[in-house]
Amino acid sequence: MLASHQLYAQTVTGLVIERSTMLPVSGATVTAQNYKGYTGYNGYFKIARVNAGDTIKIVYAGFKPYRFSYRPKNKPDTVKIMLEPVSLMLNEVSVRASRNINLDSVKNRDQFKAVFNHKYKGLQDIFISNARVNKFIPYDNITAPNSTTTILSVNLLQVAGLITQKKSKVSKLQQTLIADEQFNYAGQRFSRQKITAITGLKGDSLQKFTEKCQLGLGNTQSMTDYDIMVYIKKSYADFVKR
Repeated sequence: MLASHQLYAQTVTGLVIERSTMLPVSGATVTAQNYKGYTGYNGYFKIARVNAGDTIKIVYAGFKPYRFSYRPKNKPDTVKIMLEPVSLMLNEVSVRASRNINLDSVKNRDQFKAVFNHKYKGLQDIFISNARVNKFIPYDNITAPNSTTTILSVNLLQVAGLITQKKSKVSKLQQTLIADEQFNYAGQRFSRQKITAITGLKGDSLQKFTEKCQLGLGNTQSMTDYDIMVYIKKSYADFVKR
């Protein structure tokens, strides 16, 4: 009777990993008859008193649900479960639904178009032609004001302006707006909502992870959505080891 009971009611230990990266999945929801729990930081879970034929289901945001019917074994063994990601386009739509960063950028540039369209003076703008301001005087080939040796003069006021214009208020505001626009783009691609959906991190842990692993503009522009997801998974695996 005891052996029969052990055969049909056993403790099941499982390991949930991501198929593409082979990394453990932390925080996945595991359900069975009269049981609901979560995988640990190392991807493991344990369910007591599982009977033959019981359905075990694993659910994790961004991945296809996995379920199987338990078959008792003579020797306890770890069940390995590999999760596959769902369509990333669907996930991105749900994450970005609350905000359209492209529309924000268009509105921002329209509101501050005078600043964004501000152009700096170039070197060609600091020269003035003597031919436009001097009256004609017969050539003596050396001192004639209309000769090629004196046809251009330098506007010293514009030279001074060219040197100092990068410090102007308009220039500083333009640089600030462009920097804010780039920061918002990077933050949208590497958002806290996305990190939480993939890792389950919240609160202080989420804040520390974001500060430690934040992606810059250059990275977010060159990486695909899938690249960012893999980066978050690998960074999280290193994060939980420390």
